[in-house]
Amino acid sequence: MNKYIYLLLIILLPLGCNNTTEEVDDAQTKVDIFLLDMNPILYQTMLEIKAEIVLADKKIHQLYELKSMFPSQRDMVDKSLKQWQNLRKDLNSTSTNISNKV
Repeated sequence: MNKYIYLLLIILLPLGCNNTTEEVDDAQTKVDIFLLDMNPILYQTMLEIKAEIVLADKKIHQLYELKSMFPSQRDMVDKSLKQWQNLRKDLNSTSTNISNKV
């Protein structure tokens, strides 16, 4: 009996997650449309911030790979890694603040 309940939960759980994801995506789309209509320059800036966040994520991933490949250079890689992580955090914070105010 318990196996069936767990199986049912496993099957239905993604359905509930999809609805939540769709609601978040729908809200983000509405914010984007509003921003594009009201202030196209700010909208463009938001897109650039998102692109920079993606770039920072790629650089962070590359630095983790370098760190594992060259353990003797750990200090230098850690310094760069910290700078990229701080940049990503700041960009994400800025993007979130703008979205919340809009």
